[in-house]
Amino acid sequence: MLFRLAYLLVLALFFQAPSITPEQRKDAGAAFQKGEWVKAGAIYAKIADTEPSNAAAWHRLGYCRYQEKAYEPALDAFAHASDVGKRADSMYSAGCMCALLARPDRAFEWIDKAIAAGFGDEATFVSDEDLASVRSDPRYAAAKVKVQANARPCSVDPKARQFDFWIGEWDVSDTASKTPAGKSSIQLILGDCVIFENWSGLKGGNGKSFNVYNKDKGCWQQTWIDDKGGVVEFVDGVFKDGALQFVTRPEKVAEGQRMRRLTFYDQGPAQVRQFSEISMDAGKAWTPEYDLTYVRRKEVAAK
Repeated sequence: MLFRLAYLLVLALFFQAPSITPEQRKDAGAAFQKGEWVKAGAIYAKIADTEPSNAAAWHRLGYCRYQEKAYEPALDAFAHASDVGKRADSMYSAGCMCALLARPDRAFEWIDKAIAAGFGDEATFVSDEDLASVRSDPRYAAAKVKVQANARPCSVDPKARQFDFWIGEWDVSDTASKTPAGKSSIQLILGDCVIFENWSGLKGGNGKSFNVYNKDKGCWQQTWIDDKGGVVEFVDGVFKDGALQFVTRPEKVAEGQRMRRLTFYDQGPAQVRQFSEISMDAGKAWTPEYDLTYVRRKEVAAK
């Protein structure tokens, strides 16, 4: 019995598929980069056969077959890459192959899987000619919205949109005296995740702030920097009843434990109030620091 087991083990080792050498991997990558699809595909087919769990090899094999217009084998390779690697790009590519093979239902099944796995390449999705046959399908428009949401998750997060009322071009004045104080340009940047303030004071004093909803902490935060090197960190921002309010952490100064409280009031489509308060006893008592009114510039609002 022991002899028989040893014999079978020797046979298994003898007939085992040979391992892929570093030179073969290098040749496959070089051929792929050069667009030598038949050569690259032949090597990646060997790698995939030898290493069935190598999702990258299966994906590249699929791409080589696609370039050869062998869409059915390409679909098989992309599907295998998806199974073993859970790759969103492989799922999307499988969807493209189904579209090219005139299988719209299967195409959208794969596209939906890709989106659920995080596919968010909006530029590719809207320009990909491989999807030309399904672009008029209502499911394409629905999928496009989901791809855009993956590409810019902040744009569809209701909490990240709470401060949008401040976005725009503004003339700013003192609320009580109506005296002009400055101008401000508030922009939406970084995939709609950051509300970017650009402040220009009429009597000098310029600054910028980054305002973002921190989803990990569940609150808004603002970092203000001025042209004198001053930095103020506002934290724990909460939106309630049409107003967004920030505070700073207590800071030890000669006068005591200083804190600031900054509140932005949404006063309709053309006006925002910014009210700052200061405390010297760690937030027990507050006194006004400044009170500004933002009025949207009419020539900008008219566009």
